[in-house]
Amino acid sequence: MILEKQQTETTIPENLLRSDPEKAFNLIYDEYYEKLCLSSYKILLDKSAAEDIVQEVILELWNKRDILQVNISLFAYLKRAVYNRSLNFIKARGRIASDEQVLILVKDKEDGVEDEMIGEEMKERLNKIIEGLPEKCRHVFSLSRFEEKTYNEIAVIMDISVKTVENQISKALKILRNSVTINA
Repeated sequence: MILEKQQTETTIPENLLRSDPEKAFNLIYDEYYEKLCLSSYKILLDKSAAEDIVQEVILELWNKRDILQVNISLFAYLKRAVYNRSLNFIKARGRIASDEQVLILVKDKEDGVEDEMIGEEMKERLNKIIEGLPEKCRHVFSLSRFEEKTYNEIAVIMDISVKTVENQISKALKILRNSVTINA
């Protein structure tokens, strides 16, 4: 499995975009298209829009293949481009981030690439926002999102009702959503 992943990284070197662009395009599409669509879908929750965004990013890569300089892995570059374009799509539509979109910013289990790319500043901002939550709200949120407890488990641990857990999670997400939107 590790060998396969290493081969994927080396089968699509940046210079292949210049030397054999059609082969590079086919490899990029075969290896990355579905993964990139999934990344965009997690943000947009709209399959069609996610596919459109991935196609736009790949087309832009194709159009800039002669001048483009990628300093990280090609997949990481494409994934970041899809991530940014997905967020821009939301912003352009004037939609407010859903609870799931806020959670993507707070915790992404996929592979850590986003953590590196979001940067320490964003992590610190989110941690400060979470630390600033009311005590009960922060505790419920932490149990849910970081310790992956179910609402029922949290209710038992904290000796509160499931409805109270739901309310505290909603409150935390609203505060996070508003803070991220205001600071965006």
